[in-house]
Amino acid sequence: MKIPYLKKHPVSTALIFVFLLISYFSFYKFFIKEDYIVAYDGACDPSISSCFTICSDDSCLEKIYFSKHKKYKPDLYKECGEDITDCEAANFCAPTDRYCSIEYCTSENIDIANSESCSNFSDIIPNTN
Repeated sequence: MKIPYLKKHPVSTALIFVFLLISYFSFYKFFIKEDYIVAYDGACDPSISSCFTICSDDSCLEKIYFSKHKKYKPDLYKECGEDITDCEAANFCAPTDRYCSIEYCTSENIDIANSESCSNFSDIIPNTN
């Protein structure tokens, strides 16, 4: 059985083969092994750390304080299961985590486009004067 297309278009055939190979390995990595980093907003105590803040509504009467977390998905789901919203272990890095980072607010990493700002202690400590 002869395949004339392979002889006439070897570069196209090689590119198609490479594309299929990359697609297979990407599918395996992300869907079978679930080997990726999860990014989410976690709890942050403004009395201890410089937290990101956003307003909960247009009048900005109540602020939401958070820090930005990144964790390796298999570690996160091993600690918390499928629902990480009420999982205390999702808010800190354990010594056994293969990859984990918590980012607190600084002037360099603030996202002004999403109306984020940094908390400071005057936000939470009442003025006594």
